[in-house]
Amino acid sequence: MRARIRRGVTSLVIGGLLVVGLAGCEYLVPQGVIQVNDTVGVDTNIGGVDIRDVVLVMDKGALSGDAANLVASFLASGSSAVELQVTVGHEPAQTVTVEPGSVVTIGRPSGEVLLFGSVDTRPGGLAQVTFSTASTSTTVDVPVLTDDVSGYAGLGPRSVG
Repeated sequence: MRARIRRGVTSLVIGGLLVVGLAGCEYLVPQGVIQVNDTVGVDTNIGGVDIRDVVLVMDKGALSGDAANLVASFLASGSSAVELQVTVGHEPAQTVTVEPGSVVTIGRPSGEVLLFGSVDTRPGGLAQVTFSTASTSTTVDVPVLTDDVSGYAGLGPRSVG
């Protein structure tokens, strides 16, 4: 009988220590804030132009070879305007002029739109996009999304074109 009571008391003590110990973790481990970047786009720099959050957006149900809208932001940090050529796959290059100190947002209904008629990548894949200036170029792998992805609704080629 005595052993049974001792086991019961021991179990209660161990259980109580576990509860107190685990509850104290909040006070012993510093809590921090983690910032989450909710964009999926690619960033790069070329010839004094910062290129941010680049994605290609296709219409829902699109396949490889369908049209895509390039969504991105450009910021020229130099003292003169930059003519930026954008090429997706074998499509003809399209030009965006970025004035010094200005932000040019493309691919949104309120701004300039760059539509590429035939992108050889299915949604969910990566397409090669080349950015060129008069003196240099860079190619990046850009995510291809559909316009039913959160944050990109209404940005498919049919919606913005």
